[in-house]
Amino acid sequence: MRSPSARTSAEVRPDDLTLFTEIATAAHGRPGTSVRLVCFTGPSAASPTATGEIAEVAWFTAADAGRCASAIQQLIAQLVESGLMD
Repeated sequence: MRSPSARTSAEVRPDDLTLFTEIATAAHGRPGTSVRLVCFTGPSAASPTATGEIAEVAWFTAADAGRCASAIQQLIAQLVESGLMD
């Protein structure tokens, strides 16, 4: 499990989070390997910044989904469908 603050310096309080979706699918470029994303929504007072193994933080829209692995493409589609991303 990865902590948002350890990867992006964004502090979140677990009590403020709401489960958004869980996605289980094949890992991109790794035959025979699966990935499981458990995604939450919630407030954060800070803007994320790159820390640790993260080299860059960037904002993007659904138009950029083609740059992402299939699990993230699925997440983007659900975010768009829910009105949380355009």
